Amino acid sequence: MRILHYLYGLNIGGVETTLTNLLPFLDSNEFQIDFCIQNSDITNMRLREMIDKRGGKIFVLPPFFKHPLEHKRQLGELLNGRYDCIHIHVNALLNTIPIFEAHSRNINIILHSRNTQNNVGGIIGKCLHYYNRYKIRNIPYKRLACGPEAGIWMHGNKAFEVIDNGVDSKTFVFPQKALEELKTKLGVKAKIIGHVGRFVEAKNHVFILELFSRYFKLHSDVSLVLVGDGPLQEKMKEYASKLGISEQVRFLGSRSDVKCLLGVFDSFLFPSKFEGLPNAIVEAQAAGLRIVTSTVVTQAVDVTGNVRFLDLNAPLEDWIKAIDWSLQDYDREKARRKIENTKFDISLSADKLKAIYRQLKKGNRVC
Repeated sequence: MRILHYLYGLNIGGVETTLTNLLPFLDSNEFQIDFCIQNSDITNMRLREMIDKRGGKIFVLPPFFKHPLEHKRQLGELLNGRYDCIHIHVNALLNTIPIFEAHSRNINIILHSRNTQNNVGGIIGKCLHYYNRYKIRNIPYKRLACGPEAGIWMHGNKAFEVIDNGVDSKTFVFPQKALEELKTKLGVKAKIIGHVGRFVEAKNHVFILELFSRYFKLHSDVSLVLVGDGPLQEKMKEYASKLGISEQVRFLGSRSDVKCLLGVFDSFLFPSKFEGLPNAIVEAQAAGLRIVTSTVVTQAVDVTGNVRFLDLNAPLEDWIKAIDWSLQDYDREKARRKIENTKFDISLSADKLKAIYRQLKKGNRVC
């Protein structure tokens, strides 16, 4: 079966992480998977290597927002006679070109919601999302989502299926010596409050830095490690300098060793402004961490009891107490094992997806 995954880029993000976890469970002899992206700056080298190893291709199209007509033309040429299915990953329905291009060629469509609101475009983007939802109402497609709230945002009152952002918990176990060596390379001796996420508005890095600045004044034996890249990274470096915490904050950029980094973190901070079902929190639980996150994150992500949810408008003192809780001594290995055999087991997510692909291959439009 020939499948084209359509997404913006191959960065260190939640969608890419989920696909990295899924690909080993999708037999390349049965599922021939290619990728169509718009950002030629590929930073997720692990995913790229996996795609290459299984014989997949990566097609880079002109960005939709800059060159919509050329984007449409090239995507149409790409789809002609090549694929049985296009699997579209989106935060918001701002671009309907892949849906209409696939529909006009009688290609099966999967629309996979990855967030609970639009990352870009503000109120205009939100209005466009709802308009496009109405515009495609008569087109048959399979509705998927990373979580219930993300499904409602994308599909409204129509039936959809949740594919959980699964992980392979066995891949989060590292020898203690390897973790100690990594921490030494980071140049950090103190306890580490960690965060993994792109430097975009949704991830709320301003709040992270301000909260850490306040926390550091009370507890000088901590460091903050930020993993990820994105358009706001340089601004956040400047802001850390303005707050006087540059020496205590490590900006690591995109990394291929995120799982090992989670192993050296002592706490995980994730105060997003909006989210779907964040893969980062699932992976943090698989690493045995305690997590402090915002209430915009669905509580369905907590399968270990190690996630503390706080309102972004709550006093900083409440967030400080939650970080204190996350840094307390506890049996981390016992905490790590709690995620095993839960809904976030990657084999369960892969089985669901394979069943959907096979139904579509048989000609059943499972909408």
